[in-house]
Amino acid sequence: MWLTLALSELIGFLLKITAQRQRPFQLGLVSIIGAMENGFSFPSLHAMLVFSVIPFLSKENKKFRYVWIVFACLVVFSRIYLGVHFLSDVIAGALIGYTLGYFIVRSVEKR
Repeated sequence: MWLTLALSELIGFLLKITAQRQRPFQLGLVSIIGAMENGFSFPSLHAMLVFSVIPFLSKENKKFRYVWIVFACLVVFSRIYLGVHFLSDVIAGALIGYTLGYFIVRSVEKR
C-alpha cells in the first residue's frame, strides 16, 4: 500500500507540472476555501491517493468495500464543492489512482 501511495504522489506531481492547469478559484470562479490551496489543479492528488488504496482495503476486508468507495467519493465531492478542483481533475485522479492500486495488488498476488 505504501508503494501505491508513493507512486500516486510521484505520478500526480509529474502530471501537475506537465499540465499546469489553474485551480477554479485562480480563474475567478466561486470558491469556499480556494485561497488555501497552492499549486496546480490537474489531477487531484486527494482523489488519486484515496482511490489508490481501495483495491488494498477491499482485498483485506471485503465486507467494507462499499464503505471505502463511499468515503472516497465523499473526498472527491468535497474537492469540487470547496472549489479547489474541476470535475475532470478528480475523475482523472480517481481513475489513475484506482488503476495504479489495482495493478500493484495484482502484481503482488502473482508473486
